[in-house]
Amino acid sequence: MIANNLFVATILFAASAAGVHGGLASSPIGRQLAIFSFDDASSAANWGSQVLELKQMYLKQDEGARKAVAALYEQWQAAFAKYDDREGTKVDMSPSQRMEAFVSNLWSVAETNVRNPEKKSKYWQSMNRFADIDFATFSRHYLTPIEPDFEDIDIIDIDFKPVNFIECLDWDAKGKLTPVKNQGACGSCWAFSAAAAAESNYLIRNGQTYASNPIDLSEQQLVDCVNAPRTRVDGSSMTSGGCSGGRSWEAMEFIYKYGVYPESKYPYTASDGTCQLDFLLSKELKGKTATSGASSPGWGRLAPSSDPEAIKTALHDQTLSHYIRVEQPFQLYDGGIFDTPCTSSGINHATLYYGYCDSKLENFGIVDTFKIKNSWGSGWGENGKMRLEKTAGDGICEAQKYVWVDEPAEWTSKISKVPRPLLSG
Repeated sequence: MIANNLFVATILFAASAAGVHGGLASSPIGRQLAIFSFDDASSAANWGSQVLELKQMYLKQDEGARKAVAALYEQWQAAFAKYDDREGTKVDMSPSQRMEAFVSNLWSVAETNVRNPEKKSKYWQSMNRFADIDFATFSRHYLTPIEPDFEDIDIIDIDFKPVNFIECLDWDAKGKLTPVKNQGACGSCWAFSAAAAAESNYLIRNGQTYASNPIDLSEQQLVDCVNAPRTRVDGSSMTSGGCSGGRSWEAMEFIYKYGVYPESKYPYTASDGTCQLDFLLSKELKGKTATSGASSPGWGRLAPSSDPEAIKTALHDQTLSHYIRVEQPFQLYDGGIFDTPCTSSGINHATLYYGYCDSKLENFGIVDTFKIKNSWGSGWGENGKMRLEKTAGDGICEAQKYVWVDEPAEWTSKISKVPRPLLSG
């Protein structure tokens, strides 16, 4: 604590002498706090304790502390300028509101990180690319709130035969995972999740890697086109809502039935657009008639649901689109194994399962984890990815409840009526 007090006192002296636009922001002292990602829980906790010392002075209206925080915000803005989504899809916050959110998140992240060494959490946070957005605003732009009404839908459940699990299955390490993308301030996670699954599973099934075949499908085409008058295999209308949220299984069925453009021919805009009806039908990614002779929709819900062993089994064959509930801790995740249960129910985001692993974590021993790929750019999490603790039942934040496989899985004839959310972003 003495060392921390000395550190903060030095910062405050430098801040008072230099001012916000003086030498602090580029000085070694300023850079010491301007750490926006951590390699482990210990370094995150050390940073957190220093920030909490600064907080004490800040709350006492100390001018030097306020200048130090302002300088830190300047450095953060410079570091994350390349991830800025405000052009074209503006986040509705004023500069003062952003600064206020940054300061609030700064204290929250510091408090989260200092808990790690006390075995209270298996992950740590950072002042990542979303650090100047409060969670309510973040939810409006990057998630889709769940509507209270649900509807029934015919879903083909998929049964997978048990396999001998290995210590770690990682399709990224095998070269089958395509790069992390950035959905921007558009609730299009459902399209990114489905496209990511289609990309990786094509590589898996054809014995290719991303290095040998840099496949890149158009999420924008899914955003624009997975809606009426396009129809599902059973003749019903597709009803996804673009940036307002959608259904990853409808996107899978669209790819299966119609095909999809590559990104280069139908680039992403992070906004709703008019469907280009003359889109190219991809012969490689279009689906085929199911072996039973019936017309397969190209997807199915993993069965049994809410079963982590079924998810691990399915991952031996493919990556998996799935839903999850996102709350504030998820927004600022930086590394480690995410293990914070949600305080409410109802999914509002879609990501991609790409592996599982028995992870060894300091102070916790071996922790069973799933690996997920997100669509918020590489400035979030572990280069855009997350390790999520595997639990029984629905999982952390319902991440094991709604899981989808795509064609050509081993179809069964079992049809079930299950509730599903109206929209998810």
